[in-house]
Amino acid sequence: MAERRRTAHSKGATAPNTADIQVDTTQAPNNGPTNQPDWTAFADSLPAAVQPFAIMVIGIVRAAMPLFHAVWPVSKLMGRSGMYLFAMLSPLIWWLGSKWIQWYVMSYVKKAQRVLNWVVWLLNLLPKSTPA
Repeated sequence: MAERRRTAHSKGATAPNTADIQVDTTQAPNNGPTNQPDWTAFADSLPAAVQPFAIMVIGIVRAAMPLFHAVWPVSKLMGRSGMYLFAMLSPLIWWLGSKWIQWYVMSYVKKAQRVLNWVVWLLNLLPKSTPA
């Protein structure tokens, strides 16, 4: 038992020489391939009548995913009761995700409205032309 407790260092192992480690600098960090599906291509492949609805659903799903990932490990650790908890919290997660999407979209709509108000105000400063 005492033999098992000895660490690799106590047996004479050394740390790897950092000069031997090759670093790939050809690719920018956090710019590698991901396992995320191409949602835009998926939405574009749908019929035109369905695309706005599909884009809305995809947006809600993507907004809810961080909440989903926050709750899922906790419920998995708690076993079957955790699964029931997750099932009960799922509608709340989806609702919060949709509310976040509404807030996010509306913040940009409000910014666009402010910009348009300024454009209209500036256009009103121009001299009025009279029809000939």
